[in-house]
Amino acid sequence: MSLQSAHAAYQAGRLDEAEAQLAPLLQSASASRAERAVAQQLGAMIATRRGDHMTALQRIQQALQHPANPAERLNTQGNILRALGFDVQAEQSFAAALQAQPDYDAARFNLARLRLDGSQYREAAQAFTQLTGRAPDNANAWRGRIEALLESQQLDAADAAIGDAPLPEGELGQYRARLAFNRGDLDATVRLARANIPDASQGGASLSLALQILRMTGRWGEAEELITETLSRHPGRPDLWAAGLRGLVRSGDHRAAAAMLGQAPDGMEIALVRVELLIEQERFSEAEEAAMAALGTAPGHAPMMQNLCRAALGAGRYATAQQVADHGLRAEPNNQFYYAVKATAGRARGQDYRYYFDYSRFVKPYDLGPPDGWADMAAFNADLKTELDALHGFRDAPLDQTLRLGTQTAADLRYVDSPAIQAFFKAVDPAIKSYVEELGRDPRHAFLRRNMGGYRIRSAWSVRLGAGGHHVNHIHPQGWISSAYYVDVPDAKGKQGWIRFGEPPAPLNAALGQSAELEIEPVAGRLVLFPSYLWHGTNAITGDATRLTLPIDILPAAG
Repeated sequence: MSLQSAHAAYQAGRLDEAEAQLAPLLQSASASRAERAVAQQLGAMIATRRGDHMTALQRIQQALQHPANPAERLNTQGNILRALGFDVQAEQSFAAALQAQPDYDAARFNLARLRLDGSQYREAAQAFTQLTGRAPDNANAWRGRIEALLESQQLDAADAAIGDAPLPEGELGQYRARLAFNRGDLDATVRLARANIPDASQGGASLSLALQILRMTGRWGEAEELITETLSRHPGRPDLWAAGLRGLVRSGDHRAAAAMLGQAPDGMEIALVRVELLIEQERFSEAEEAAMAALGTAPGHAPMMQNLCRAALGAGRYATAQQVADHGLRAEPNNQFYYAVKATAGRARGQDYRYYFDYSRFVKPYDLGPPDGWADMAAFNADLKTELDALHGFRDAPLDQTLRLGTQTAADLRYVDSPAIQAFFKAVDPAIKSYVEELGRDPRHAFLRRNMGGYRIRSAWSVRLGAGGHHVNHIHPQGWISSAYYVDVPDAKGKQGWIRFGEPPAPLNAALGQSAELEIEPVAGRLVLFPSYLWHGTNAITGDATRLTLPIDILPAAG
């Protein structure tokens, strides 16, 4: 047996054979330190592919005790840490690999991808730009570069990158449509998206983008016509059927969606919409059965796993929901949705769900002081309201968000160059630091294990609710800490606009019957911080006044 034969078995996908051949080398007392380090590195790669990430981490850390090949081993360690959900440590590992070997582009790509996935768009754009300069034919680096430039509002640079990128025309067409959207040219966005619908790889995304713009601009009748026209022209395209049907479901037109589903071709995306519709119709047992059947053909399919959790909760099969959530967390350790499922099922089963939903410890309101340059919070919020109102140019809510009878800004506010908006991030800093410090760290707890002593803002947006406006109950699956900051609130009696915690979303709660357990009054200048996995929504606005908020999502960072 040798390293070469073990590596050959690994490359061929014969993982049990590779592990068996490697075992004597890992345990050999006669092997040199260098040989053991190479064996430990290969062992880490085998364990990673088998999904045993903790064993992989132990092995690569042993390999790193030998000074040879530090960049390659640090890069491997970074990939393992990412799989375990330790993104802060993974970023440090990739950066250390580049410090050890500055021209190691595999680590540079992994670092750029991590930053893109974690919404560090400017840093990702810089790294991807370096990569495309070094390897101009690297299509994935160009994709990452354009994505990061669009998200960070570096629109002229994005335009230039789209012109230079060696990508298929369909992808470039979708990027051009998104660029037009970011520039505020909504008619051009719809025109470009419609023109790109026939593309085999990007048509579904283009149709979804067009429907989104038509919805937010109050032209849903035109959107329905576009769905009908598209599906009549492309009857065999599951991606287009899924995009059109999902638009109907999320617009609330369940009858039309149900009627059209019978004509749709087969495919996982169609199955997803079917299960989503069954859940909306409170047909939970049917939804569970359909989700299980779909997962039988595609085990571990993440969106369907989440739909299975919802269906199982609604059907009263709480143990199943928890088991599926546990399985999902092995693939996505930081997906906050699964922790909400575990807590909700635990509450239904009489378990100690407050292990997750510890309101007194985890939900904290902070009444902020004014940032530098403003005499008081009233003056600051007045300026902040003016700047945010200028960005609320839509007539209706997005299809894929939780607000009803309201609007949401499009651009990530971190990248909007307005004085009060940028001052907001300084104003919230002391409260967030205090919250993170008071939380402490517990490596065994879903929420507290991620606390590294620091924080960074993942995203920021604004929501304006009008008469009847509210947020349906929801969580933020990609966050760690979520928030509500109140810029302007109605002067009204009762609890209109109050944020409530702990109540699962409709239609699940029609079956679960779990009421909210905490409500907090919205006050201008107040920031409320809480775990991203905690169900939260709002009571409806009953008067004619609007409620303006600026929420942010927060991720861990090194202290």
